[in-house]
Amino acid sequence: MYAIGDKRPLAIAIGDNHPLFRLAIVQVLSEPHPESTVREADGFEQLMALLREESFDLVIADLGMPGYSWLMLDDVVRAAATAPVVAFSARIDAEHARALLSRGVRGYVPKVSTPAAVRSALRRVLAGDVFIPAELEATPAVQRRDGVRMTSRQENVLRAIGDGDSIADIADKLGISEATVKLHLRGAIRAMGARNRTMAVLIAERRGLFRDSRHDA
Repeated sequence: MYAIGDKRPLAIAIGDNHPLFRLAIVQVLSEPHPESTVREADGFEQLMALLREESFDLVIADLGMPGYSWLMLDDVVRAAATAPVVAFSARIDAEHARALLSRGVRGYVPKVSTPAAVRSALRRVLAGDVFIPAELEATPAVQRRDGVRMTSRQENVLRAIGDGDSIADIADKLGISEATVKLHLRGAIRAMGARNRTMAVLIAERRGLFRDSRHDA
């Protein structure tokens, strides 16, 4: 894992079918990480071939590449092993971003982002964080009764916290990373208008948010 400010060279795999975009990413990373090794692919099949052959510190995948599908993305995340996968997308969509993060992607970067924003996003991901643009993270989710707008995944995480599960327990049960669990938990806390997880659970209990599911259990 790279700490903020770490300038060690990286081994990077970049998948994008536009050479100019690949060049732009290399330039963005050249200042904080000079002498990095970059391997390029112009489609998901070629990116998978790179991941089978070599180990990387960072994997970047444009979702507009030929061969994209949810299953192919899952394969890329698995093949990347410990290397974080960052998805670049022409879409600016909060639900799409959350869906990607739930599948193990560690960062979601719109292709309209500035070079400075891209550099900041990649730095955070390399440091072990999960990145989603602030304007998307703050976007209200779908769903909910009682006027509460919260995704089902956020509700599941908050319910599990109320049941006493740890972040690690929840990640294991849901098959997602601990960083993604924390992301969903932050969204649930915001949705409940709370300052912390304990207060969010208390508010949810008071509103009867978990009553139906616990009765069924």
